[in-house]
Amino acid sequence: MTDGVRARSAVLAAVEAAFGLSLELCVEFSGLIGWAAGAALGWHHDANRYYLSQRHMSAVLYLNDQGVEFGAGNFCFQDGPGPLRVPPKAGRMVAYTADARNVHCVEEVAWGERVTLTMWLSLEPSAAEDGRVRGGAARW
Repeated sequence: MTDGVRARSAVLAAVEAAFGLSLELCVEFSGLIGWAAGAALGWHHDANRYYLSQRHMSAVLYLNDQGVEFGAGNFCFQDGPGPLRVPPKAGRMVAYTADARNVHCVEEVAWGERVTLTMWLSLEPSAAEDGRVRGGAARW
């Protein structure tokens, strides 16, 4: 098993445990995402389009450290009078429901590259990326 597959499995297991959904979630999408200087993502939630409605949970695992390998790039939740900022730190995972209860953004990366393993999880087995990838029918 490769490190990437082990990390993906560990994130899935951690989200299921945290939300009491043991063996109920499947991975809808997983990807290593590099955020270069200048990259940002405005306020949104992860199931904000009809074609994303199969996304029930989201998880972001940080693979490097803010202030060491990149600057700024906080993950922020809309929360009360001001945003709740989650500073990226290697090994830290943020998991949340993908719906409108968790509107969030990523602040602009100032320098370097912010790297994450990002996953969207579904309660619908038909949404699983595994069958598409293993069956050779993956569409990139």
